[in-house]
Amino acid sequence: MVYSYPAKVVQLLGGADKRRVEALIRAAEARIADRPVLRGEALPGNAWENYDLALAEVRKITSRAPISDLVNRNARADIPVVRKILETHGAVIDQMRRGTRRAVGQVPFEWERRGDEYRSQFTMILAQLAVCRARLDLQDGRARAASDLLLDLCQFARDLGHNSSHTSAMISMFIYWLAFEDLRDALRPGRLSPQDLREIDRELALIDRIFPDVQASILNDTADVGRRFLRGELLIMKSDFSGLESCPPTWRYLWSGPLMAADTFEFQDRMALRDAGAEALSWGEEQRIMTESEAERGRSANPIVQAWSKTRVAFSASTPSCTFRDGRARLRLLRIATRFLACDEVLDLDDPFGSKLRHEAAGSRLKAWSVGADGRDDGGAGDWARNAKDLVLEVGPPSPPNPR
Repeated sequence: MVYSYPAKVVQLLGGADKRRVEALIRAAEARIADRPVLRGEALPGNAWENYDLALAEVRKITSRAPISDLVNRNARADIPVVRKILETHGAVIDQMRRGTRRAVGQVPFEWERRGDEYRSQFTMILAQLAVCRARLDLQDGRARAASDLLLDLCQFARDLGHNSSHTSAMISMFIYWLAFEDLRDALRPGRLSPQDLREIDRELALIDRIFPDVQASILNDTADVGRRFLRGELLIMKSDFSGLESCPPTWRYLWSGPLMAADTFEFQDRMALRDAGAEALSWGEEQRIMTESEAERGRSANPIVQAWSKTRVAFSASTPSCTFRDGRARLRLLRIATRFLACDEVLDLDDPFGSKLRHEAAGSRLKAWSVGADGRDDGGAGDWARNAKDLVLEVGPPSPPNPR
C-alpha cells in the first residue's frame, strides 16, 4: 500500500477516524430492537433482563457433560441425571421463556466490557438444556409442549443474533440449527394434531420474518475494531486469537503503531461496507464479492490484516453469510413441511441459495429441498445434514419398500 503519510497524520489529528467510529456505534444503537412475540401480548422491557438471569443460573451447573451427551444423542447419555439437572435448574428455562415474551430483544451494548462475548460462554449451554427439556417432553408424548419450547428457543436465538457481534451471531445460528433439528423430529406422523400444526406454521412464519441478518454483525464488529483502534489496543493480537503473536508496526508505516492501526480500521471499514451490502444480492453474486474481498485481504501488506485473514481461513468452514443462508433455508423447509402436514398445501418460498425451494409431493408424503451452498439443483439428492448436495426435508408416512 502506498501511503500519503502527511495526509494520514492530518486525518488522525483531525479526528476523522474517531468520528467514523462514533457514527458506527450510533448506528448500532439506533437499530430497531423491538420485535413481535410468538404468543399472547408482549411484556414491557428487554428480553436480556431475563436471559441474563437464565445465564447466571447456567453458571451454577457443575456437571455439563450429561447435557451434551443427550443433545449429541450419545449412547452413554444419562437421562435420569439430565432430568435431575432440569429439576434443579428449572429457572434457566423459565427465565429464557419469559424473556422471549418481552417486547424488546436487543443484546445490551457493552463496548468496553465486550459483554456479548462474556455471555457467549453460556448461551450454548442454555440452548442445549432447552433442547434436552424439549427432547424429553417429546419422548414423554408431549409433542406440542416440546415444539413450543423449541420455537421459544428460536426466539432466543434471534435475540442473540440480532444487531450483535460476529461471535454472538454465529452462535445464534448454531442455536437455530439445534432447534430446527428437534422440530423436524416433532413433525413425524401422529405426534401433532392439525390444530397444533397450524399454530406452529403461524409461529414459524413469524420467526422467518424476524430472522437476523449478517449485515449488522459485520458493521458492529467494525465499530468494535474502531473502538480498539482509538484505545490503542489493535496492535496486540493475543487478546483476539490465541496463538497469534503481536503485530509490531513495519517500515511501511514508518514504524508508527497509530498509522498501522488506522490503516487496519479503515481497511476493515471498507471491506465491511462491501461485504454487508452483498447480503441483499443473489447467492452467486455475493460469493463473487466475498471472493474478491478475501483476495484483497490476502494481498494486504498490513500485518494485522494478514493475521486476521489467516485466522479466518483457519477457523471458518464457510462465510458467515453462508451460515445465515443455510439457517434460513432450513427454517423455510420446516415451514413448507408444517403447512403441508397441516392442510395439504405447499408454500411457494424463496430459496436463500437459489430461486425457489423445490418439492415433490406424492399423496401424504412431501419432499422439499434447497439447492444448498453449491447453488446446483441435484434433484433432491441429499439430506438434512450439513454439506449435503441438496438440503432435503421429507415428511409423511414411510414410503413402502420397493418391490424386487
